[in-house]
Amino acid sequence: MPGIALTTDIIVGFPGETEDEFSETISLVAEVGYDDAFTFKYSPRDGTPATRMRGGVPDDVAGERLERLIAAVRGGARRRNVGLVGTAHEVLVEGKAKRGDLLQGRTRTNKVALFPGSDAWIGTYRSVRFTGTTGSTFTAWPLERAGELAVVG
Repeated sequence: MPGIALTTDIIVGFPGETEDEFSETISLVAEVGYDDAFTFKYSPRDGTPATRMRGGVPDDVAGERLERLIAAVRGGARRRNVGLVGTAHEVLVEGKAKRGDLLQGRTRTNKVALFPGSDAWIGTYRSVRFTGTTGSTFTAWPLERAGELAVVG
């Protein structure tokens, strides 16, 4: 399905998780190509059946697996996002960016873009062209500014 964005939640270090099973998770992440994933290290919760399961994964092993999982998700997302530089998108202007004198907007696929514009745009939809990416956030240029060219890099 063109233009779809997929995210997921993944817990590593669940009781009984083997290194082979974790490797299958990494393979799945690469094959699916998630745009983002909310990743967590398993932590026991009183009253849940999992607290009675054998084969607990040591905390340091679970932590190391979590780091590898985050790197896999971010690496794939970065590769896909670099491919979006130069493309045009509609964004909902959410407000002022945390840094600088820019606005922040979000696409329908949850991509965050920072771009110059008027505070009057907040709460409206605008068209922008992605001009760069850090891997997770995009810089962009509003397409409403006639006669001005965006630098694609």
